[in-house]
Amino acid sequence: MKHYVTALLLLLDPATCANPFRTAPRKPPSKACKTAKNNKGLECAQDADLVARYGPQLCPNQVAAEFDQLDMTSIRISAGGINHFLQPTYSSPVSDFFATNGQVALTFEQTVSVCVTRCQNDPGCDAVEVKEKKADNPKYPTGKPDFECLMINTGLGPGAYLSPHDPKGGEPCPCMVQHTIFLKLPSKVPYFEDVQCNIDGRGTALQAGVGCTVGQITDPVICGALLTDDWNQYVAPAIGCLAQNGGGDALEACMGCLNAQTPNNTSSDICPDSTADATTMFRDPQKCATACLGAMCEMLLQKMMLCVTGAPLQYEEGAGYGGGVINRNLINGPDFMCPSVE
Repeated sequence: MKHYVTALLLLLDPATCANPFRTAPRKPPSKACKTAKNNKGLECAQDADLVARYGPQLCPNQVAAEFDQLDMTSIRISAGGINHFLQPTYSSPVSDFFATNGQVALTFEQTVSVCVTRCQNDPGCDAVEVKEKKADNPKYPTGKPDFECLMINTGLGPGAYLSPHDPKGGEPCPCMVQHTIFLKLPSKVPYFEDVQCNIDGRGTALQAGVGCTVGQITDPVICGALLTDDWNQYVAPAIGCLAQNGGGDALEACMGCLNAQTPNNTSSDICPDSTADATTMFRDPQKCATACLGAMCEMLLQKMMLCVTGAPLQYEEGAGYGGGVINRNLINGPDFMCPSVE
C-alpha cells in the first residue's frame, strides 16, 4: 500500500531534517527544526488536522533524535517471569493504547506522529509498537486503514523484551501491512538475547544434555553444542545433585516428572511465595517433590527450571512453545534464582 507523506513531513526540508521513519544512523537535528525556547511552541510546521484532533505533535527531527526505529522486530511481554527481578512493578504492561478502528482516515506516518508524541509525553512510556492492518479488515468494514499503537512501560512486571521476527513465521497476522517499533532513548527495552539463559530448552535437547552431563553421551559434536556456560552453571549442578544423592533412578524419575509437569511459563510453579508454600513442583508430593528428592536438591532444581523457562523462545513439535521468560535478575543478581521468602 502506498502511503503519502503528510504535511508534517512535506513542509520540512528533507535535506536538513532527520527523517524519523528510517533505520539509518541518526544525524544531529538542524537548527531549523528545533523546538522554541521555553517550550512555548514548535517551530516546525504542524498538521492542522492532527493538532485539532490530538494536539501538537513532535517535529520529525525530534522523533529522530529521541527515538530509535526498529523494523521486523516485535515487543513481547514476558508473562511469567520473576516479577521481583523487574522493578518497579505495576499492575499492567500497557502504558497506553491507541486504535483508530478504521474510523479515522490517517496515514501510517500520521499515526506514528500521534503515538510517538503520546509516548514522549508519558513518563512511563519506553517504547511504541505501531501496527497498520489492511483497509479491508472485516472487523471494521469502513474502507479506511486500521491502526494500533501499544505504548509499553518496561518497568511493568513481568517485563517486556525485543524479539526479531522469525523469518519462517513472518508477520504474526496476514492482515498486517506495516509493523514498526519506536524506542525512547536511552532505550530501556532489552533484547531477549541479553537476558536469556543460553541453553537449548527443548525437551529433546534437555534429555541429550543430561546424557552428556552424566557421561552417557560422549559425542563431542552433540555435547559441545549443548553444554554451554549457562548449562554448566545453572543446569548441571542440579543433575549432579540428583545423581549423587539418588543415583540414576532418581535422576530419571525427577527429569521425567519435570517433563510432565512443565510449568506454563510461570515462576509460581517453581518458586514458593513463602517458607510454608507447599504448592510448587518441588514441594508438592502430587507433583515432583518425591521424585526430585524433596528439599535435598530443591534450590539447584529451581535454578535449573528458571534457566529452562528463561531459554530462548522455541517451538517443539508436540510440546508447543517453551522459554521466552525473563528470569535473569536485571537489578542486582544473582540470576535464575528464586527470590528469598519468609
